[in-house]
Amino acid sequence: MSVRVFAKGSFVASLLVLGLTLIGCGKGGPTLVPVTGSVTVDGKPANGATLIFHPTDKEMKLIPAATTDESGKFKLATSAQEGVPVGSYDVTVTWPDPSVQPTPAQKLQGLG
Repeated sequence: MSVRVFAKGSFVASLLVLGLTLIGCGKGGPTLVPVTGSVTVDGKPANGATLIFHPTDKEMKLIPAATTDESGKFKLATSAQEGVPVGSYDVTVTWPDPSVQPTPAQKLQGLG
């Protein structure tokens, strides 16, 4: 019985997400421009670095973000769309220490 309730809940949640996605596909948002780049540390690619662009305009609700690939390159995206609204941003970069491996418990929690 609980599996059936879970399946119904998952179906309703999926429809809700689909509906919100379709609503977000309208032309009502700001124009997005492509932004690409690369991150290096001591001249070497920063594989797996996370970049978050925080708009300095507090009215802007979109938060562009990206994760670097093995060559340190990234392509910014806002929500499910590639690109960034034109504006000024403060940038936060986090990069996990590649020599530190997550524990099995952290992996189960999705932290590694």
